[in-house]
Amino acid sequence: MEFSEERKAELQKEFDKQAVDGKLSRKQVHELLFKPEERKEYGLRDFEEDMDATNKEVEDMTWADVVKFLDDNM
Repeated sequence: MEFSEERKAELQKEFDKQAVDGKLSRKQVHELLFKPEERKEYGLRDFEEDMDATNKEVEDMTWADVVKFLDDNM
């Protein structure tokens, strides 16, 4: 899975549209970040395991949390 700067910019726009108080749930972030075919390979459980390994205390994610996740894991 590749997250080019262009893809990140598009994702940030969509994140900002969907966010409530600047945050989305982990499930919402997973659905936002990964295309359906990517989610087949990298399911919600995998995403949550990686989140727990790098940023366990975060449940609802800000865009900064998303960027940190991508930097740490992708």
